[in-house]
Amino acid sequence: MFVSKKLCPCKCDILMYNYDLKESYNVPNADKLAEAFGYELCGYPPALFESKTVLLSANKPQIAKSIWNAVPHDDSPEGDILYVLDGGALLHRLPWQTGKTYTSILDSYCSYVSRHYGPSVIIVFDGYTNQPSTKDGTHTRRNKTVGRNVSFTSSMPLKMKKQEFLSNNDNKQRFINMLSECLERTGFQVHNADGDADVLIAQTAVMAAKKHRTVLVGDDTDLLILLLHLYQCGELYFMSEPRKSS
Repeated sequence: MFVSKKLCPCKCDILMYNYDLKESYNVPNADKLAEAFGYELCGYPPALFESKTVLLSANKPQIAKSIWNAVPHDDSPEGDILYVLDGGALLHRLPWQTGKTYTSILDSYCSYVSRHYGPSVIIVFDGYTNQPSTKDGTHTRRNKTVGRNVSFTSSMPLKMKKQEFLSNNDNKQRFINMLSECLERTGFQVHNADGDADVLIAQTAVMAAKKHRTVLVGDDTDLLILLLHLYQCGELYFMSEPRKSS
């Protein structure tokens, strides 16, 4: 509420108590007070936010379940297939072992992609900067603490847990840059978004489907919804893959 043009927090229980007193003793202007109680007495809308800076989490699993129940399911396609991979999901798919060099970790990703998807692969990564992002609330919810900034080279050993390392956006961006170079040297195509990559991933898959039988591999409900919105023509499949423990 505003007091002398200044925004001040209010205690709703005290306001309600005052309202009850005014109602009991027929205080003038009680009708206006009743009108005021028709609004949310909160500094932020609790129907949308869990705190002043964090939006409530959407029930994405329920949305995805409803979509899966409404669309037909096909067997995995065969023949020549172009895979489009969600780089964020790929990043979290493999466990890291402390003591291993970053080169060894990078090579494990290249081997994983080659072994599971073959040579025809496009990987699309998110970009992590200090600029505001639509996913800031999600990142705040997931990362209760932020790991220290690490200056590392490919030959250095990993000395911290994967989750702690990746909770720092600078660490994550430098690792993605190194992984992108490693994947490109192996022969894969890599696209790097400036920020959240969901739209770029879906657009890449839709464009690829015009010329190739395409499978988008990801585990984000946002990708599924974007595909339904952006799909134009061609043979396009969506496939999720369970994560391994990190």
